[in-house]
Amino acid sequence: NMRLLACRDVEARNVKVVGWRRNTDGINPVSSNGLRIVDNFIMGQDDGISIKGNARHSPEVTDIEIVGNVFWQYFMRSIVVGGEMSMIERVAGIRVRDNDILHSSYNPRHPRDAALSVWNVDSATISDVVFEDIRVENCHRLVRIGVAVNKHSNDDKRGRIEGIVFRNIVAYNGPAIVEITGFDEEHDVKDIRFENIVVGGRRVKDPEEIFVVTNEHVSGVVFD
Repeated sequence: NMRLLACRDVEARNVKVVGWRRNTDGINPVSSNGLRIVDNFIMGQDDGISIKGNARHSPEVTDIEIVGNVFWQYFMRSIVVGGEMSMIERVAGIRVRDNDILHSSYNPRHPRDAALSVWNVDSATISDVVFEDIRVENCHRLVRIGVAVNKHSNDDKRGRIEGIVFRNIVAYNGPAIVEITGFDEEHDVKDIRFENIVVGGRRVKDPEEIFVVTNEHVSGVVFD
């Protein structure tokens, strides 16, 4: 619906999106820096906001704020950082705060979807991403972080994910699964911090209290 391609210092405010068919994204920043996505309503059958990049337009994707929005996704994810980052060198300085997710579903054929996602299928390093003060009414997966290969991968090598924070997140209903997977020893996921996460009315202080899935290429996951 709205593709912000190679933009700088742009604000998208008070946009109303109601998507009725599959593959309907809401707002997709692509190879953009210095954006504010504020006070929008995004309802659709695919990603609500999907932050992407391609080095043909910019080698970095930085300084993006997603604030005060309302999401309702019947299919796929509400907010995803990554997905497609062909030849991007750095993704950093992403702030997602004070948003409401009414419903975030998933694609049963491709188990990569979650209300809050960091998903790296190309060669970028994704770091310094903060999700905070977010209320989730209903979701199947709460968090999905992964380095992987899929049909959207353009680069020959994989990237990394590090330094991601989830703070003051409330999930009211749903399994609220957390899934974190790296690709291999060199293309891993590390330093993922969960602070004041509340699922079904209980504050989570240990990953065993909720359904958390990781693999051997993940390190430094902390619940506080």
